[in-house]
Amino acid sequence: MRRERDFNDRRDRGDFRGGRRPVRDKQPQLSDGDEPAPLAADQMAAEDSTHEVPDATYDAEPDFSTLKGKISNETLKAITVRPMQLKHMSPVQAAVLPLLPDLARGYDPAEYRDGEPYGPRDLLVKAKTGTGKTLGFLVPAIEARVKAIHMAGQRALAAEGVKDDPSTQHRAERVFAMNSVGTLIISPTRELATQIANEAIRLSHWHRDFEVRLFTGGTSKSKQMRDFIK
Repeated sequence: MRRERDFNDRRDRGDFRGGRRPVRDKQPQLSDGDEPAPLAADQMAAEDSTHEVPDATYDAEPDFSTLKGKISNETLKAITVRPMQLKHMSPVQAAVLPLLPDLARGYDPAEYRDGEPYGPRDLLVKAKTGTGKTLGFLVPAIEARVKAIHMAGQRALAAEGVKDDPSTQHRAERVFAMNSVGTLIISPTRELATQIANEAIRLSHWHRDFEVRLFTGGTSKSKQMRDFIK
């Protein structure tokens, strides 16, 4: 089901299921308890105060356009065109994102030597609030997911002994996407989790059949799981 990507309105309802195209005429009908409880006014204020906004000092950092060919066109379009419309990286983003595409390489046992993967995979990044960390780790996470889905399609083609069969490839990719989770992000607070979910939805705006799910305390776990399984 395609759902509207109006982040400000949806944030009030706690609905963070991402679709590719907005549905503007119809709102999903959900049962009571299927969604996280709305944030209180003070929590909303705290969330708004931590949104990452462009800073004039970023002008000295590389343009996001330098990532062309290193990340998918869909992710780059979300960053530079719509909905984010960003130009320059922040310092923390400039330290992490140039490590792509190796940083987002999908897991493949054949690429390991003596138990160690080629290139960087695990990073520890420390920076102040508002310096762009969220986008810094979400871009590699989304790109890793895209690559993993693509690899599932390639494995299906190899199993069939063909090089090009869009039907087989798409079917395998869809089955893999529906039966696996790409990235699990754990946040210490509900408002921070909400902010991260919003950014993930914005970054995946142009990716087909890509979903972001938010699970929080304060509501029924079983009902959230039932909605997720659907």
